[in-house]
Amino acid sequence: MIYTPHDFFALMGQTAPQAIIGHISGVAIDSRKVQPGNIFFALKGERTDGHLHLKDAAQRGARAAVVVQDYRGEHFELPLIHVAEPLIALQEAAKNKLRAAKSQIVAITGSLGKTTTKNFLYSLLKTKYKTATSRANQNSQIGLATSILNETHGDEDFVVLEMGMTHPGQIRRLTEIAPPDIALVTGIYLVHAENFDGMNDPLEGIARAKSEIFSHPKTKVGCIPSDIACKDIVLSSTSIKMQTFSCHEYESKQYEALHSLVTLPAPHMYINLSAAICAAGECGMTHAEIAAALPTLVGTERRLQFYEKNGIQFINDAYNAAEPSMKAALDVLHTHGKGRRRVAVLGHMEGLGTFSHAAHVSVAEYAKARCDVCVCFGALAGPMVEVFAKEGTHIPWFLEFDALIEFLHHELKLGDVV
Repeated sequence: MIYTPHDFFALMGQTAPQAIIGHISGVAIDSRKVQPGNIFFALKGERTDGHLHLKDAAQRGARAAVVVQDYRGEHFELPLIHVAEPLIALQEAAKNKLRAAKSQIVAITGSLGKTTTKNFLYSLLKTKYKTATSRANQNSQIGLATSILNETHGDEDFVVLEMGMTHPGQIRRLTEIAPPDIALVTGIYLVHAENFDGMNDPLEGIARAKSEIFSHPKTKVGCIPSDIACKDIVLSSTSIKMQTFSCHEYESKQYEALHSLVTLPAPHMYINLSAAICAAGECGMTHAEIAAALPTLVGTERRLQFYEKNGIQFINDAYNAAEPSMKAALDVLHTHGKGRRRVAVLGHMEGLGTFSHAAHVSVAEYAKARCDVCVCFGALAGPMVEVFAKEGTHIPWFLEFDALIEFLHHELKLGDVV
């Protein structure tokens, strides 16, 4: 994305410093990822402060830096734009860009499947409309804003955005930055449950937080699974029109119809496709147009990616997981690895709070019948190891990644599915 200095700083309500010469090529919040011509936003995080990395941003070719009002440190020949809060300035710039563009916005949230659904919907829409989407899983208070500023041009028919949350109120804030015309929830599960532990029913708390995606007055249509958890809470959160989608694996006629048109790595991914199709229909695509676009679907990095190395088949499903997605991945291993040695390398699941022990036990019980070899990794994996130990099976458990890799180099054999 290329901006003139005047246009970019107008988005923040600022006047471009005269010292800025040349076009602006986008924004960066990590000095290590600054590209020549970027505006560097010096954000304060949990681990570091962007103001400590102005020199690095300057050396990598930043055009200017946005800093807090009271910053008086070195500028390293960077023009500095002083604002009350750089994060708010970043978000307001993104908000103003979308407001001026008049593109229709489709926002996607959910405990699982957000990025896959977003990528599927983008693949469908771009065959008919000019469409932009957020990069990778950029769905946070920071990532959403940077994606809008870096990935959209302002002339799109549709912008497809992913919205994530760890605490109540975060999705509401994201809808203020990018007010959805159409809002979709992929599902509600005990993910980030540790942040809802104090509630009588954490799942209900998660449902209310996810339902914030329907809160903006601009939103006219919602899409949800027909069997979504806490459905009464979701429906009572809004009065907008709700469309439902469903795809219950092999029992569903819709699943059979989709499977005849496109092959996905696992049955559970067809619910993500059903969600995307539901939203695409609300965007104006006909059934025939959607069917014709299905061959353009693109998979998502680290979500059931298949590859082979040295005669060993690997299934990479290594993005942050929860109990349902872990079990779905084990089903894929069990089915795909039939007749071969199936090795499950299971990392622990984070953010589950008081549900952590039970969820890890449940995954381990599920794994017993679906793999021949099980290896665990991570400090929270103890309950999984205990499940096997109770039956007299010792499984390797690693806390250091290098030790895990060394073990696998010696353990894995030609023909294994991992």
